[in-house]
Amino acid sequence: MGHIQPQTQTGSVTGFSGGVDTGLLQTLVDFVTSDPGTPGLDWTVEMNQTICDQYGAEYSGSPLIEVILSNTGVSGLETIIVGFREYQYASGNEYNIELNGYLSVPAGWNSHALATHGLNGYDEDRKHWNYLPMLQCFDNEMEYWFYSTQEFISASVRVGTSYYQFYVGNGMRFSSPSEHPYPLVVAGSSVGPYSYQADGNGPVRPGTKEVSNNDYYTAFFINASGIFNTTPTVEPMQGNSNNVSIDRTAGDAAFMCPAFYRDSQATYLQLYNTFVIRVTNLLSESLYTDPDNRQYRVFAQGLTDYDYEFLAMVEDIGLTSSTTSTT
Repeated sequence: MGHIQPQTQTGSVTGFSGGVDTGLLQTLVDFVTSDPGTPGLDWTVEMNQTICDQYGAEYSGSPLIEVILSNTGVSGLETIIVGFREYQYASGNEYNIELNGYLSVPAGWNSHALATHGLNGYDEDRKHWNYLPMLQCFDNEMEYWFYSTQEFISASVRVGTSYYQFYVGNGMRFSSPSEHPYPLVVAGSSVGPYSYQADGNGPVRPGTKEVSNNDYYTAFFINASGIFNTTPTVEPMQGNSNNVSIDRTAGDAAFMCPAFYRDSQATYLQLYNTFVIRVTNLLSESLYTDPDNRQYRVFAQGLTDYDYEFLAMVEDIGLTSSTTSTT
């Protein structure tokens, strides 16, 4: 369960934003909107503009962009609307992509029909919304792995020797649409203001890290009441000890656990194509093939010994191949 054939693209950019190549975010947008006739490459651009302040005024001359994309899902009947916004604060070494989600296309990037979820307000110095989920980056060469379907967009990015990921879009709900009408997930590697962690540290999977400042989490979703829940997590969580009983050596059958999305009330969703894999001695960026001939790209931090330090993203469900590479 939880497998959808993704469109994938791998490659690199030489810098964070516009002016150096096209930047990571614009490269992603170009990919997921590149072919309206191909599922996963058929996202619609609802907004792509220079970043604006909290009042909607553009920062004239800024190379940074804010983007809103939409899709109608596999059924053609869904409303999946997600947002991305670049922010940088060079003195703090902060080069990040903020993440957002909506019930309808908003007038401004951080406005919403039900709530404004910049959570802790707007930081004018950094020109960003505090404590939104985000993808950690830096202003140097970054390798990326993009995954896109009509239900979700996800990416893993190598920042130095660390790996970070986001997931935005629908998950696979465990209840009926009437009970849980909004299966939209927005999950990042951290929340701002925060810079990337060097040398292979930090969580490799999105939505797993609690931030102690005001108990903000790295993910949110819209619950059945139509309000934003800001305290869910993607589980299994990364622990602080090593449970060797679930280890498998490379070449053995792996312990593969779906990534679930829950809060203190219930388990709501399974993230499509996102799995926790525990295989020792399997290098990050390796391909793992399961007994059903599905292929997974494995990502892992270099300096952690957590129970669930590995992430496995589906690249091929064993039926077709939809992978492209760029240089």
